Amino acid sequence: MDRMHGLGPIFIDVTWGAGGTLSSLTCEMVKVAQSVYGLETCMHLTCTDMEKEKIDGALKEAYNTGCTNILALRGDPPREKEKWVAKEGGFRYAKDLVKYIREQYGDHFDIGVAGYPEGCDDQDDPELLLDHLKEKIDAGGTFIVTQMCYDADIFIDWVHKCKAKGINVPLIPGIMPIHTYAAFMRRASWTKCHIPEDWTKALEPVKNDDVAVRSIGAELVAKFCERLVEAGIRHLHLYDTTPNFQASPLTP
Repeated sequence: MDRMHGLGPIFIDVTWGAGGTLSSLTCEMVKVAQSVYGLETCMHLTCTDMEKEKIDGALKEAYNTGCTNILALRGDPPREKEKWVAKEGGFRYAKDLVKYIREQYGDHFDIGVAGYPEGCDDQDDPELLLDHLKEKIDAGGTFIVTQMCYDADIFIDWVHKCKAKGINVPLIPGIMPIHTYAAFMRRASWTKCHIPEDWTKALEPVKNDDVAVRSIGAELVAKFCERLVEAGIRHLHLYDTTPNFQASPLTP
């Protein structure tokens, strides 16, 4: 937290386990970040295995700690289940969670939602995904954080499509720093994000040298960020591989 404070982020994220696993730790981390370090936080909240009472408890905790940002997500299915199923008495879609938060807390929270420039696990129709994204914004979402992306052309084109759909909130790219080649490729495959050919050519020859991969990867990611900033993207969301922490700094 000390190191993140020194970077001056707009907020840091604290993630949320499916069904509220470790939810007490999440709430405690939000409290410490806000009160001890003076760090604005964004608490993730998912629909997965969450009854309404659990949602109410988490929101009350966030409110009481001074947190003013929630990232409202449907969430992934628990590992033992193949398909996502809504919990009885819970919420089925992220838009339902967004609407509920807005109804209960008015404008206290800025509410972030997930965006998918390149599709997601259970839906690869880009137009339908844009429709769903618009529904989340219309329900009360105020900013969008995307799944990890490394192709600037794809992201910029997606931003134009969002604007054409009437989505006019901040569109924030999710960016994962490159630490090892194997992890980088595994995550890219899992999230179905396109890796530019020149990135593969630069990383493939040194894939067994983690130090070289990190060095080259840092250059590639920095250039990607610069390209987005030049295109008018004002915010960057940097994923951290440290468990439970993410940071979303404002670009200069």
